[in-house]
Amino acid sequence: MSTKTDAPAGRGERRERFETPSGIQLPNDFNPANTEPLEYDRDLGDPGA
Repeated sequence: MSTKTDAPAGRGERRERFETPSGIQLPNDFNPANTEPLEYDRDLGDPGA
């Protein structure tokens, strides 16, 4: 998996800004520092059960 730090020299980000179809801006990467912890029951539940 390529990240900003190990991308080949001369290649920049794919684009300046990332956003949802609704126009909500997203971070360029998702990692534990910029995401909330996952709580299985609250966030995912038990679909189909």
